[in-house]
Amino acid sequence: MVPAKRLVRNFAEKAIGIFYEGPKPPLRVKVAVELFAQNCPDATHEAWRDFAITQAEECYRSGYVRGLESAERDKDVQPEHDPEIIARELDQDWGSEDQEGPPPIIGAETVSEDD
Repeated sequence: MVPAKRLVRNFAEKAIGIFYEGPKPPLRVKVAVELFAQNCPDATHEAWRDFAITQAEECYRSGYVRGLESAERDKDVQPEHDPEIIARELDQDWGSEDQEGPPPIIGAETVSEDD
């Protein structure tokens, strides 16, 4: 899609309220938490944990789908630089052969694959 056409499309989507690109979560996330709190005032720690995991999975899935949609509709938009090259420029040890793997995640020992 040519830049002018993309600009017109984005403006039209913003005008009718269906376009949003940004870090602020949609209102439905806050509403879901408030509804859970209202409907389950005596929720246990485990119930809140299950709710939070379900919310996180749904948010991740929605973001993934949104990314796929934007990648498909804006195929002509390619990143100017390879993310690996940028990472190596910022951190000389990025992807080095000596690296054992990613740094440990705090609390990872309490999460099992069965969850």
